[in-house]
Amino acid sequence: MLRVTIGEDEFQVWFSHPVQKPFEIEGLTGRIVDDDRRCTIVQIRQNGAFGSQGVAVCNPNDNFRKATGRKIALADAMWDFNKDERIAIWNEYHKHCSL
Repeated sequence: MLRVTIGEDEFQVWFSHPVQKPFEIEGLTGRIVDDDRRCTIVQIRQNGAFGSQGVAVCNPNDNFRKATGRKIALADAMWDFNKDERIAIWNEYHKHCSL
């Protein structure tokens, strides 16, 4: 988990890398897939309350890499964040996740 404080706001970022069933992926992303897939899910809480979620779904023809999934899912989760929030979270991410 990453913790980032920006002004009076605290952001907590969680990463998970589950294998999801097709119906679970459709529920998370709205995309229909035909088989179980490795995913990366990022959840961001702001001041303890749910803020946003991002998902990266691995194509069955690709090798699953946690680092790649984290970057894609984190970018997805921060889509609506302002520039200062995105910069602070990316800086903290790069301090802790070297890959």
